[in-house]
Amino acid sequence: MHNNPDKQNEPAEAIIDTAGVCMIVLDPEGNIARFNPASEETTGFSASEIMGEPFLTLFSESPQRHEIAKALQSVIREGAGTEITIDFPTRHGNQKEMAFTLKPSF
Repeated sequence: MHNNPDKQNEPAEAIIDTAGVCMIVLDPEGNIARFNPASEETTGFSASEIMGEPFLTLFSESPQRHEIAKALQSVIREGAGTEITIDFPTRHGNQKEMAFTLKPSF
């Protein structure tokens, strides 16, 4: 019997897709790997336009960019989770304050 990795990920994918909260999953390089429907609704960005983009690109104009980069690097380097509140940019140019829990999944 062979394990199908795609089949093993189905429960996690279903949770991400149906969660009523924003869930953004980054790959080990910090690129957006998953952007669930709640994230689309909250930010106005579609998953198809944002997937694969570096997460920090969203904050190129933000005074929080350095703080966000430092938090991400800490999670990657130390493997420990952290919490951060971010003024997340929306498609329409305004910002929404969002609390993020950053933790490694790789």
